[in-house]
Amino acid sequence: MAATAKNKTASAKGLKKADVVKSTASESIKTKPVVVKELSTQGKATACRRNLHVSPQKLRLIIDLARGKGVQQAIEAVRYSNKRMAVEVVKLIKSAINNATQVRGVNVDRLFVKTIAVNQGPTLKRFMPRARGSGDKILKRSSHMLIVLDERV
Repeated sequence: MAATAKNKTASAKGLKKADVVKSTASESIKTKPVVVKELSTQGKATACRRNLHVSPQKLRLIIDLARGKGVQQAIEAVRYSNKRMAVEVVKLIKSAINNATQVRGVNVDRLFVKTIAVNQGPTLKRFMPRARGSGDKILKRSSHMLIVLDERV
């Protein structure tokens, strides 16, 4: 019965049944359908990682090593950098490779990093007590990372 109500709300908003994902228990009060975008098309594969607890400035230093390279070269270049988030970038590249092979069955040797980008995520704002009853702001930044792989011709 709940599934039919969800499909009715989805069809009222012009969404297909395949575009609607089950809402979590915390969202049971507000039932908003979540639209899932088609990420892979014609030899391209994408992967994203959201809410990484590192500033975008620090993460851009790592992803610049991988931009425009073949996937194996990109993994090797990032793996040997001396940064904490290099592990997360390698995981993201491997995830995009797996997405490419599952969706289109592309040749992994011909894949390269077409686009890799980092955007600012939500910032947690904290205060640190200072002298004479004042306080300083502490901004705990987070990042969203997106990668697009494509086949070389």
